[in-house]
Amino acid sequence: MEKIIGFHESVLELGSGSPVVYLLLGFIALVAITGQWMLYYKCDLPGLACIVPIWNVTTFLKIMGRPAWQVFIVIIPPPIIFWGFVMNPGAIGYSLAVLSAVVFIGYMARVYYELLYCFNQTSTLDFILCYTLNGLYVLWLGMADATEYQGTYKEVLAKKAPKIKGENNF
Repeated sequence: MEKIIGFHESVLELGSGSPVVYLLLGFIALVAITGQWMLYYKCDLPGLACIVPIWNVTTFLKIMGRPAWQVFIVIIPPPIIFWGFVMNPGAIGYSLAVLSAVVFIGYMARVYYELLYCFNQTSTLDFILCYTLNGLYVLWLGMADATEYQGTYKEVLAKKAPKIKGENNF
């Protein structure tokens, strides 16, 4: 509890004693929720899911057509990384943190790659922007009229796959 009070006091000192920092953080959160709500709306998914923590991740993964159990790959590594680098600075803690970070970063890179395909944003610039500004890029995907949801990753790949001549493609 003392750490939380200390954090609060340092935030108030940063804003010269005013709650401006908290208001700014609240505004950023509101913009992020709005962008993600619009992203879910484009995908015909419930927008309310962007507010509920675990449902949020499950719904985001559903956009790419990933199974719900993969939510654990997104939720479990960050606390392990925090524990390994901050709470337990020993060899085992660092090793677990690095291993978790590699798994998490690799998985999320793949998820964002598939997200770009789901919205038909496949240029090199799109990939660079998504990987460097991922939160802002997802916000843009949700808010921009130029983007349209094409379906899950497998559906998009099936649409782009060349038809074999003479094969019955129903």
